[in-house]
Amino acid sequence: MIKGLGIDICQVDRFNRHLTNQNFLKKIFSPGELAYCLNKADSAASFAARFAAKESLIKALAISKLKLELNVLEVAINDSGAPYWQINNELKLWLHTLSINKLHLSLSHEAGMAIAITIAEN
Repeated sequence: MIKGLGIDICQVDRFNRHLTNQNFLKKIFSPGELAYCLNKADSAASFAARFAAKESLIKALAISKLKLELNVLEVAINDSGAPYWQINNELKLWLHTLSINKLHLSLSHEAGMAIAITIAEN
């Protein structure tokens, strides 16, 4: 059963300005996300999509002030190229508390915008 749905949209230009600001990027993105995005041809679009994903997760979990740093929430890519939520111990605790057993994630970017949708299931 679906317990939550979150969607967020982000302008790619917002991250074009910060591509050289490592301190800013490290506050928001995990080391794995940094490595992945910085190796993409359009790094800003990849960063924007992941930022939108983090916002969509917060909305799907219906938590206005998540007690986790954004860089703890990690979007990973499976072998077929599909994004998914990397579940670490801190996120696992939140999911357990909220009786959520599965998260679904979709990302897209086009025409200077990035969008993400997260669905939480029990």
